[in-house]
Amino acid sequence: MPVQDQRFNFVIQELTRRTEDIAKRLRSVEQRLDTLEERFSVIEELDIERKKNNDERFSSVDERLGKLNDDILKLNMLTEKISKQTDKFARKSEIKEIETAIGILRPTPVEQIV
Repeated sequence: MPVQDQRFNFVIQELTRRTEDIAKRLRSVEQRLDTLEERFSVIEELDIERKKNNDERFSSVDERLGKLNDDILKLNMLTEKISKQTDKFARKSEIKEIETAIGILRPTPVEQIV
């Protein structure tokens, strides 16, 4: 029996050692898992914050683009009005004719003649 008791004790010790080793490994894996969960939580929070910031920026850009579109439409309408009015503008040759007509009608002062 003493030999069997030694074997039994050896088997018990080996099982205890292996159980402790497995428990250490399990704790190590759990710690890694906890660390990963914390990291994922931080990444998720950062991602949510970035998404909020991006949504605000996109909203602002969309609003500004809407205003720019309105401004462009106003400018297009204004240029159309101006281009329609250009037909009514005096041409350079017409202005020269008016200048000569005014020059003929206006007598030159005596001081300028002398």
